Amino acid sequence: MSYHHRQEEPDFFGDVAKLALGIFFGLLLIWMVVELRARYELRQAQQEIAAAADQMQRELDAQTRQARAVRLLQQDQAQKAAQRRIEQQQLQAQRLREFNEANRRKEAAWRDFYKPASECQNDVSVACGNAYIRARQEFERRYAASEL
Repeated sequence: MSYHHRQEEPDFFGDVAKLALGIFFGLLLIWMVVELRARYELRQAQQEIAAAADQMQRELDAQTRQARAVRLLQQDQAQKAAQRRIEQQQLQAQRLREFNEANRRKEAAWRDFYKPASECQNDVSVACGNAYIRARQEFERRYAASEL
């Protein structure tokens, strides 16, 4: 019986070894599947992150272009406003020069028009003042009618 018992022992240990080896290879297979699945999910996550980063970069680029366009528009508007102010100042200066020139011509025309009487040249009297006022009114009427 001991011989027969010896044969069962190796078979038992052989079966245990086969079972252990099966469990080992089963666990190894499960580990490999889990590892491959984790690597696949990691690649998927990396691709999603890369796609999100690309999208964010495109949005940032678009915002940068928009900000640049806004700055250029603001600069253009500021330049146009400055140009309008310069043109208005030039126009005002031109109008002032024309006004001054018109006053100079009018005063020259007045000096040519008004010749006080000899008795009013050194005398300040009511009669001379009235004569001056009448002459100035007549001058203004003729000047406005472009008669002078």
